[in-house]
Amino acid sequence: MNKKICIIGGGPVGLIFACLLQGKYDLSILDAGRQNAGIDQRALALSNGSKFVFEHIGIWDEIRSLSIPINEIHTSQKGTFGRALFTLEDTKDEALGYIVSYSDLLKILKKNVKKESFLEGATVKNVDVENKKIFYTFKSQELHVPYDLAVLADGGRTKIKGIDYDKSEIHSEYFALVCQVKMSKPHNNRAFERFTASGPLALLPFKDGCYSLVWTGYKEKIQHLYDQKTGEFIHNLQNEFGSRAGKFFDAGERTLFPLIQSRLKELHAESIIAIGNAAQIMHPVAGQGLNTGIQDAFLLYCHLEDYGYDDAIKNLFQHMKQRLADKKPIIYLTMHLASVFNDDVIGINRFRGLSLLALGTSSLARRKFVKLMSYGK
Repeated sequence: MNKKICIIGGGPVGLIFACLLQGKYDLSILDAGRQNAGIDQRALALSNGSKFVFEHIGIWDEIRSLSIPINEIHTSQKGTFGRALFTLEDTKDEALGYIVSYSDLLKILKKNVKKESFLEGATVKNVDVENKKIFYTFKSQELHVPYDLAVLADGGRTKIKGIDYDKSEIHSEYFALVCQVKMSKPHNNRAFERFTASGPLALLPFKDGCYSLVWTGYKEKIQHLYDQKTGEFIHNLQNEFGSRAGKFFDAGERTLFPLIQSRLKELHAESIIAIGNAAQIMHPVAGQGLNTGIQDAFLLYCHLEDYGYDDAIKNLFQHMKQRLADKKPIIYLTMHLASVFNDDVIGINRFRGLSLLALGTSSLARRKFVKLMSYGK
């Protein structure tokens, strides 16, 4: 089939969609590129739903060899009662999830797309929706490419000229700090989520026995932690987290970024659709942003396969509408968790403690929560 599909953005979600379509359509991936993307050691949490997509593509074994399975998730709150321990008994899958580095995942995906279809360093300038052309610069040249379907997978951080859409966006007062930390104890495939007065702390089992730390909270507090010397930072981290995971003795380079939540409501253009962060940006508290984006890519692929290209395009609006409805539970849960778990108020603290106690004592509640986090439903 010679239908032309252009994917704007060459991050994980855009490349996953390309891998799914390869050999079925004429593809172009226009990627502006990001400095140091190839050495980005951020930890990404992959759900079992995402594992299914990678198995379908045929690259799961390669990803699995570079990932860390999560066998337990310990969730608690500093200074109050209540905790929840999720184990393999709470899922029918072989792990609760997997942790892989951004650079490792990107490397595998790049290797599995055809080089001639991937224009790395191509910056999209504008889209002519009437004539279905995308204008971009590549190696100092002004170029354009026609499309039958344009897929926005560029993260949604900047508006592309020519594309009109409705988006709800929340710029919160919260920031996130990310770094690798070394502990006195091995991680034994256990992840931690700890709610503190400074904001939620997540420890994800990572490479070489380290943990990847994600600490979110009010901008001033997180900025202060970012500016501290390593010894002072580790001391404060130990004080907030406690000793359940062991003793912190080193921390790597810290990265700081603002937390933005957004949701694309509608695109006012035919034959254009958004997936991944271009469609929604979620708070990292539940680690569901990438997984939701992967489901966007897979379900759009299924829509094309089930209907055939022409009918799929005719029904593209209905697909987008249904996908918005399907994502609502996980988007709203993430927003709820982000707001509830960032507040340090006595009544809310008590509510959090009761919620954790309920999860900790009800195997049915844990299984339902794990299913939602794994498959978005």
